[in-house]
Amino acid sequence: MFCVAESDLRFRLTETLLCEERDYSAYLGSAGELYGSPLTKLTSLTADEHFLLFGGLCDLAAVSKQLCSQVSNQVS
Repeated sequence: MFCVAESDLRFRLTETLLCEERDYSAYLGSAGELYGSPLTKLTSLTADEHFLLFGGLCDLAAVSKQLCSQVSNQVS
């Protein structure tokens, strides 16, 4: 059985993880908009190079959102 202080520490750490993961997910989502589109227009990136740089961000953001959802459900 866990003592109250130990469980509170775990809860706070979990909340911190959730907050940071939400921020990370938001940053991933906006990276393509902030950098991907302008780089395509302003530089000589090919479609393949653009995909190599920014193609995985959507998938990574989706996994991050899924993790947030799962952690949030466990905390609630």
